[in-house]
Amino acid sequence: DLSSQLIQQKREHENRLEELEKSKDQRIKELEEGIKELEEALELEEETSDCHLEALEVARQWRIRQSKEKDDNLEKASRKIETLENIVA
Repeated sequence: DLSSQLIQQKREHENRLEELEKSKDQRIKELEEGIKELEEALELEEETSDCHLEALEVARQWRIRQSKEKDDNLEKASRKIETLENIVA
């Protein structure tokens, strides 16, 4: 009869609503996990960027030191050449 059909429809709608709630909760959980993974990836990227900048600074300082050593060696060589020229002259 009509009453039992309405009761059945109500149960079906309640079951569907419950399924949708579970699905929504699962989707929220998946999205929260995705956000957490993205935050961790961003943090790792920031750490990597910091390390890269530090490596660039170390390389720059090394090039400066190498250049200074080269200049010092050229100056020493020039003095030796000058000394030898004075001895020969």
